[in-house]
Amino acid sequence: MIFILIATAELLVDRGAYGNELVDKFSSPIAVGDFEAGFSTNMWILDSRIYSLFASRGRFVGYVSYYDLGTFTYRNEYPDDSAWVEFSPYSIYAALAYRFYPERNMYMSIRAGYYENRVMEEIVSSLVLDVDARVDIRHGHLIAYFHNFNPLTFFKGGLLKLPYSMGAGVSTWWKRLSIIAGVKKIKDRNLEKFLSLSYAINSIFYAGVSFTPDLEYSRFSFTMGFRKGRLGLIYRGFFPATNLDFASVITLEYNYASSGF
Repeated sequence: MIFILIATAELLVDRGAYGNELVDKFSSPIAVGDFEAGFSTNMWILDSRIYSLFASRGRFVGYVSYYDLGTFTYRNEYPDDSAWVEFSPYSIYAALAYRFYPERNMYMSIRAGYYENRVMEEIVSSLVLDVDARVDIRHGHLIAYFHNFNPLTFFKGGLLKLPYSMGAGVSTWWKRLSIIAGVKKIKDRNLEKFLSLSYAINSIFYAGVSFTPDLEYSRFSFTMGFRKGRLGLIYRGFFPATNLDFASVITLEYNYASSGF
């Protein structure tokens, strides 16, 4: 069951590391009276799902993500058709972020989060602290982040220390083309590079590609997206770097914004 713990921790470690997600988290201007909320669901590999909900009011943003990893069959070391049980592992991530401007052209976010993973009767959990920063430059942004700092690690039947993740990148645009490039480092791993290109076909449709030459499971992926009003539909395909199968991720998003809520 350890491989499931590793897989779910990997989801949390890699969140928001590549592509436009690195910029999107800073794209909303801060307004004390504004309220914004959104929901997304991802159809991941096999029957796994990721559900995410966020709500923001002024400088504060709350997040909740639920990772449903589908159904597995547990068997003894020696196969026995009469001795098997089905189980559904899951992970939960909840966080509260505070965002602010230390300087006119600099934007920061500090996020305290709680992560829990359950596989059958094994439960592990951890507190994590994330820091994200963006500096606005001419025709672009400089971005840096440090995730999964553990100010306090505790356990319920197990102990989980998530590996820290840090990265830096630069984003720019030219007409309808957006470009993001940078590097990422996860504890006990080599430095990973990434490059993401996104093109706005019109006001509704966009497409993009991402190159991750140092990533083990996929070095190339592509994205096609549709956004109309509050609704968004995104497809992302990952070409495998090893003998894994081609992976698809379909995301459905709904966002609501209100001024003076």
